[in-house]
Amino acid sequence: MVGISPDSKETLLRYVSENNLPFTFASDTNKSLAEAWGAKRRITGGTKRLTFVVASGGKVHRLISHEILIFKHIADAINDLKSMR
Repeated sequence: MVGISPDSKETLLRYVSENNLPFTFASDTNKSLAEAWGAKRRITGGTKRLTFVVASGGKVHRLISHEILIFKHIADAINDLKSMR
């Protein structure tokens, strides 16, 4: 698993370490990946909270998007990954 964030590499390394996460993050400070995947907000330039669950072979299995319900977002992503085992 890989997370992609507009945060700096240093910030992401600290976040992974502090939260003992079992995956890594890629830094997208120029937001080129966010724009390519439709996660960049056109008006504000910020990014949307999106999770793409990608199956083997590169096919997008599910798109999860909860801007406010962060814990639901996390639960949905975990449940979807477990269902793919």
